[in-house]
Amino acid sequence: MGGRKRRLVVDCLGLVLAVAVTAASVQDRDAALPLLERLRTMYFFIRLVWADGGCAGRLVD
Repeated sequence: MGGRKRRLVVDCLGLVLAVAVTAASVQDRDAALPLLERLRTMYFFIRLVWADGGCAGRLVD
């Protein structure tokens, strides 16, 4: 039985800016890039994004 993960991008007030729903088997760092690309197209003025440790590595570079 498969599961789902929901990934959210919120602003400093907690308002939702972007959402991605993926299979539970998708790693956080692999799902972050398409989500951040979508965020960039919708909100081009965002300059800083904080993420947890699951998004480390190639994504940060």
